[in-house]
Amino acid sequence: MSLKRLGWNSYFDALWQAREGLAWLPARVVSQQRGLWRVAGDFAECWAEASGTLRAGAEAGGDWPAVGDWVAAEILSGGGRPLIHKVLPRRSKFVRKVAGRRMEGQVIAANVDTAFVVMALDGDFNVRRLERYLAQCWESGAKSIVILNKADDCEDVTARVVEVESIAAGVPIFAVSARTGAGVDALAAAGIQRPAASCSRCPAARCSSIRRVCANCSCGKRRKAWSKRFPISRR
Repeated sequence: MSLKRLGWNSYFDALWQAREGLAWLPARVVSQQRGLWRVAGDFAECWAEASGTLRAGAEAGGDWPAVGDWVAAEILSGGGRPLIHKVLPRRSKFVRKVAGRRMEGQVIAANVDTAFVVMALDGDFNVRRLERYLAQCWESGAKSIVILNKADDCEDVTARVVEVESIAAGVPIFAVSARTGAGVDALAAAGIQRPAASCSRCPAARCSSIRRVCANCSCGKRRKAWSKRFPISRR
């Protein structure tokens, strides 16, 4: 997969030109497991591990790589997993508190341009919870888009939209139904057709409304494989 398709742009290119380590390659973290990071770039997608220098810095209080990060990776000539030497400065980041009593933050996603905040218009609707999610998006630096799904289960969709507008001024709001397809065309017409460089890895892909919008996404094969691993109900 090309770097541009993964989200590489002039901002990261400028950072890369000032780097050290000519043998390193730019790569993006697309998933994470304990002690390993799956990276993609102008090479075969693979699992990588942190270099000794990066590990020492992270254990001393620095950040570990997170999903969405751009990193400097070294492909070892003798085989083995690539090494991640450096994390490029982030444009945005979602942070949560680490487990326990420590008041430290943990980056769970980085360099997110657009965050889809999806809430159902059934009995689970909670405008205050939605407000907290939007606050997290604002703090992260990502643009927010609200998708109100299950419009076919709501008696007064307009009233719900007005209620959301009261706490989400200036944020695009779409009321849709993944079951009937209502509102999905409007979402697609707004230019929201490919919500992620690889939407199969985006947790939002588990939402039926977003998956419906992504029906024509060129990464459909990966999305299909992802959906088999994490099936959802039609609703």
